[in-house]
Amino acid sequence: MRKNGPERWGAQVSEGTHGGRTFTALTDTSVSGYRFPPDVIALAVRWYLRFRLSYADVAALLAERGMHVDPSTIYA
Repeated sequence: MRKNGPERWGAQVSEGTHGGRTFTALTDTSVSGYRFPPDVIALAVRWYLRFRLSYADVAALLAERGMHVDPSTIYA
């Protein structure tokens, strides 16, 4: 494997020997392919489930933390 440097969230990107695919530490996880880092996704899910908030409420709470997310993004 060859290292290609970090991605935008800081995870190391490596290029495999199988067809030039790239891999990160998150490649085979449930948050693979999502735009936001895993800790932000976990926080949004925790707020939504624990406090029974609407998608718009979760988006507003994330906006207070500087993460501008559309409520439809949380739905997906």
